[in-house]
Amino acid sequence: MEMQLNPTMAKQAPTITADAARALYEKGWRYHHGEGVPKDHEKALVYYHEAADGGDAKAMFASGWMHENGLGTLQDFKEALNWYHKAAALGNARAMCALGWMYLKGMGLKSDYMQAREWLTLAAKAGNADAMYNLGAMAEKGLGCQRDDVIALGWYRQAAEMGVVKADRAMRRIDAKHIRG
Repeated sequence: MEMQLNPTMAKQAPTITADAARALYEKGWRYHHGEGVPKDHEKALVYYHEAADGGDAKAMFASGWMHENGLGTLQDFKEALNWYHKAAALGNARAMCALGWMYLKGMGLKSDYMQAREWLTLAAKAGNADAMYNLGAMAEKGLGCQRDDVIALGWYRQAAEMGVVKADRAMRRIDAKHIRG
């Protein structure tokens, strides 16, 4: 089964302009990270939600991340999944990767390696290095597929080329395993 991005999952008619949504996202980001304002996760989440309601995919992802991690709100995996699906429908690779991770780990839903692989593959095709690393780990461990170190090395190599340090360690681990034989 191939994953289809569903743009109808994202709000159809934003109530504000894209520029206004971007400004709200940036204000939320500043409160989230304490950049020029006191760090305040509750305020950050309010701004992220307003920007997300305005159609901003980054704000949708950020809203999901805040719900997943219980920042500014109680931890709520189902709400995180809702926001990630909306952002992924708009092509946000980080949201696709987050969905893959949540399906892989069974966060807020039953673990599903096939769904995890499909979301992670979409994210990797969109250039997300964390998704590439996670696909390598799935291949190395045989999660939802035959265990295959060659495929794992390919994904780890791509992730390492994009700066994922733990991908270098994973490649060395596989190499050492084959040297010891």
